[in-house]
Amino acid sequence: MSYIYLKIKNHSGKKYILTLFLFSILLFFLMESSVFGLIKFHTSDMIDTLFFYTPTKFAEIINSLDSFERTNYFRLHVIDYGFILTFYPLLSILLYRGLYCNHLHKHCHWYKLAFLPLLAMLFDFSENIIIDLHITTLREPNTFFSLLGSTSTLLKFIIIVISVAFITYFTFRTLSRKIKRT
Repeated sequence: MSYIYLKIKNHSGKKYILTLFLFSILLFFLMESSVFGLIKFHTSDMIDTLFFYTPTKFAEIINSLDSFERTNYFRLHVIDYGFILTFYPLLSILLYRGLYCNHLHKHCHWYKLAFLPLLAMLFDFSENIIIDLHITTLREPNTFFSLLGSTSTLLKFIIIVISVAFITYFTFRTLSRKIKRT
């Protein structure tokens, strides 16, 4: 845990933040545009854009995909893996910087907040792997895996909302301190 924390701390400079931000935005727009229309699959049809889904809904979506759509879904997931590897570390770094600017990074257990987005990253990876297994290997949707994927999706979104709320709070707290000093 301390190794990961040191990596976050050492990579919390503005250049890293800007680089991760730009790559996150680029990959997000590539996914949303289906690589500018080259991949014939819309992200609105993706399971992982739903906040929660039942095993029945999961099976319905998986079974409705033909082989061409399955291939394109997987191609979009390849871009999504890149997005995951840029977006969640960006959130972790922003949380660390918020803690640092508010002098909370050394107090009690506050520093552990910087790990929240990395936990969401693990849930996002597990969700994508489960979906990828179903669209590439498994032909019949598995109820256990669909529940696991749905739970991963739900937890991912909850953690993202909590992380963004803390980032927003720390940003406003830092700005209000700077305004008071002037």
